[in-house]
Amino acid sequence: MEDVQQSIFNFELGETSREQLKKIAYWAGINAVLSLVSTGLSVIIYFKDTGTVKSSLSYMGVNSQPGTSLIFQLLFSLILNITLYKASVNLKRGIDNSDQPGFNKGLGLLRTYFRVFGILMILIIVVLLLFVLIIGAAKSF
Repeated sequence: MEDVQQSIFNFELGETSREQLKKIAYWAGINAVLSLVSTGLSVIIYFKDTGTVKSSLSYMGVNSQPGTSLIFQLLFSLILNITLYKASVNLKRGIDNSDQPGFNKGLGLLRTYFRVFGILMILIIVVLLLFVLIIGAAKSF
């Protein structure tokens, strides 16, 4: 009976599972790098078009600083994508070297990435719904 219980806790990955996890780690790394490049391009486009954005906003009567959204985008993108990249590296290293602590660290970082991403998506949906409700209420007056 004791041997059966120990075999449950000594979980080992088969070759197919190892290959699938390596592919997940590979594509997570590509996703992280491309997202960081996309963020860099957004920053370049922002600085290139800053005058156009400010004149458009002032024409519409909005006295907002368009750089605020860029700062949030840059901050969240860097945090999320660096976490995803680190998860990718640790997962690959853990699988290739049969390094259980490295593999566990990669899974933990992947969990953190998805948790933060999910929370951000919920917040964005809530803010958009509030915005729609406020606009709807303002139009009814």
